[in-house]
Amino acid sequence: MFGEQRRLQPMAADQKARWQKEIDWLLSVADHIVEFVPSQQMSDHGTCMEVETPHFQCVLSMQLHVPNSIIQ
Repeated sequence: MFGEQRRLQPMAADQKARWQKEIDWLLSVADHIVEFVPSQQMSDHGTCMEVETPHFQCVLSMQLHVPNSIIQ
């Protein structure tokens, strides 16, 4: 494997379906990963408080970019 150079080729339909299923399974965990972002909230008596609000991360799916030439 190391030192070998292979040309990228389109996947067969069954291999593409299996790959897509595995990637969807791996990324399903990423749907539940959140980061907490500071934001301002006004209380009933007028004081301003800083609170942490959850924000969904979409960084993982952006990092797993696959060239279209492989998928098609």
